[in-house]
Amino acid sequence: MRVLGISGSPRRGGNTDILVNTALEVLAGEGLETEFLSLADRPVKPCVACRGCFASDAIRCVQEDPAFEGMLDKFAQSDGLVIGSPVYFGSATPQIMALLDRVGYVAREHPQLLRRKVGAAIVVARRAGQITMSIQIDGNTTVRDLVGRFPQTRKVFEQYGIDYCCGGGKCLAEAAHESQAALPDLARDIETALAATSAKTATAEKDWYAAPLHELIDHILQVHHAYMHEALPRLGGLVGKVLHAHGAHHGDMLRQVQVLYGSLDTELTNHLRKEEEVLFPYIVAAEAHRQGGPEGPAACFGSVGDPIRQMEREHESAGEVLAQIRKATGGYALPDDACRTFRALYEELEQMEKDLHQHIHLENNILFPKANAAEASK
Repeated sequence: MRVLGISGSPRRGGNTDILVNTALEVLAGEGLETEFLSLADRPVKPCVACRGCFASDAIRCVQEDPAFEGMLDKFAQSDGLVIGSPVYFGSATPQIMALLDRVGYVAREHPQLLRRKVGAAIVVARRAGQITMSIQIDGNTTVRDLVGRFPQTRKVFEQYGIDYCCGGGKCLAEAAHESQAALPDLARDIETALAATSAKTATAEKDWYAAPLHELIDHILQVHHAYMHEALPRLGGLVGKVLHAHGAHHGDMLRQVQVLYGSLDTELTNHLRKEEEVLFPYIVAAEAHRQGGPEGPAACFGSVGDPIRQMEREHESAGEVLAQIRKATGGYALPDDACRTFRALYEELEQMEKDLHQHIHLENNILFPKANAAEASK
């Protein structure tokens, strides 16, 4: 296995060079062959979209450019790529982008050049621009990765209508495309949210990726399950009251909401019980056993992955019902004759939707993958 590390910094020996070389040293320690390449003294010319590479059977760029000579061979001979760049005005350096544009354009006609290669991006920044640039270089940053590491980005995804819980495994580019959002706008708003977060707010959000499983489960139970146990019956009563008071003018819509909410209430109540009585105790007991505790827990399933898959299916179903309620209400748009109870109903439904998104994110994107990985490593 061979890994090529490229620094796009115009300065030799700077932070980008140091970090790329550090990554290569770790890989070399695992027995991989590595090569470091600096673009500081290689002024690669930009792609001119001449399409000359499309007319050639060989994997080559027809531009005469001594700085680019041999680059395509280095990419072709490598199994992995580590590409680093400092942030320049919210973007990667012109040096690295010229190289990636040239290689990428040739690869459009000759996809074997980059096919099945593993890649990683190293982004060096003092203030901001990391997200935008990592998208430029990598493109595989997922919604769940961002929300997991930076919870303050949740509001941005909610504003764009992007699902960060059940659909959190999608990369930013795919999520933006599905929500009909411009990727540069989404990246800019994410950067703004990160930059605007005070140090106090940033430290207040716990890193649940690093927390023990039992601690994360305790948080889910005390915050999200407790909320649902209190909110589900209360909201059911609000739906009935609003239908009784406004059925004459908004009966069709409200009856649809009542049916949808009834199915959601039943599904979530059963779902919470299965997690509280079966799955969560099993995960906690298994964790205690791995840490030297008593004998491992008995289970009515073969692997923890079996109930997890069922919980994930139920998460997706609950999310779909809430999406149908949002659609039926026109995005919780209040009619002109709405009373205070009508307003309270819509506010509570919207709050439940937001809480469920956070709830599912913690389980689908953090708890369940960690539980599966822990079982697989025993």
